[in-house]
Amino acid sequence: MHDDDFKLLPDDYKVSVVQALTDAKRTDINEFVKEFALESFNGIDFLVWDFINSNLIRNAADERLISIKVKRGRWTLVLLYDTELKYLYTLMKHKRFKQLHDQRKKRSTAHYIDALALLNSGLHADNDQLCLFEDEIWDEGVENLLHRIVRERQDEIERFVVIGFSTSKDDIISVSAIIPSTELGVVHEVDWSELIPTNYGANSVAFDYTPSEEEEEDVLVTLKKQPETGDDPSVNLKQDDDNVNNEEN
Repeated sequence: MHDDDFKLLPDDYKVSVVQALTDAKRTDINEFVKEFALESFNGIDFLVWDFINSNLIRNAADERLISIKVKRGRWTLVLLYDTELKYLYTLMKHKRFKQLHDQRKKRSTAHYIDALALLNSGLHADNDQLCLFEDEIWDEGVENLLHRIVRERQDEIERFVVIGFSTSKDDIISVSAIIPSTELGVVHEVDWSELIPTNYGANSVAFDYTPSEEEEEDVLVTLKKQPETGDDPSVNLKQDDDNVNNEEN
């Protein structure tokens, strides 16, 4: 696959998304720590995600690139949807994406990324494994999960993209756009790391914490056959109409 085969975000939107990441990791979390003089940092990894999501909604999204909040248990997922090119985006750490891929055939629980990857049906990665037997419960459950997440937009979305990123203790060190197959293999990847702004360290605060090995709080879903019962109370999708200071009820 080549870059021309896919219609990724224009450069100014890429810059805004990368800026949302770096602001959360470099500036927002440091200012929070300075203001409240915390004595422990048990929730720092969770809080960074809240800053990332807030920055995406307030600073990266607009009338074209709309933000969509999906409530899953105690975890709120923010999706970005390019209404012109019909591509749907989510953010995820590279190591988490790799973990979900590596465990794909072993998991009996589905992640939202399994569902969203169905939007790329027909694309195949070089390392995709041949599936000899269909798992009807898995297939049906993931299809239902996809519908609950994207609802009425399912038929209009052309592709799904993971914006993957890697971090050090206090910075973003790499960003890339990944188009996954339904098996979570990498069909196509474009490095966006050159868009990461230079870190001059002016706002950095020294605080002693070790990043969690389990930084992702997102929820896995056990798949089992069940009748359709309308709206799933664990999944609440809404568009942020003005993308500024909207709160989920």
